[in-house]
Amino acid sequence: MIRWSEVAAALQNEPRGTRLRVVRHRAENPRDAGLAPALAAPAGQRADYRLGRLYVQDFGSHYEAYLAADAPAADLPADAAGGALLGLALARTREAALVGALLMWGAGRARRS
Repeated sequence: MIRWSEVAAALQNEPRGTRLRVVRHRAENPRDAGLAPALAAPAGQRADYRLGRLYVQDFGSHYEAYLAADAPAADLPADAAGGALLGLALARTREAALVGALLMWGAGRARRS
């Protein structure tokens, strides 16, 4: 069984942008390994997972793993977007969406520092 910690260690020695393909039935389930669901640009994957700088995309028959150089900064837009959606859902105003975006963006920055 291929462990995601081994994949992350192997990627540390590879050039930036390297992706490793892992056959699905040979790898541990990303959630079982502590990877959390993540958001990424659609590229045909069924799901995305993240743990630290390690990103894993589930393509059904296989996974693709890569390291993000700026993983904390990559979360800032997602934090703000999530906060905007939450503010809009709760109060249904533009102002609430803006406040939600700012609060979640700030909370995300604080969490990573």
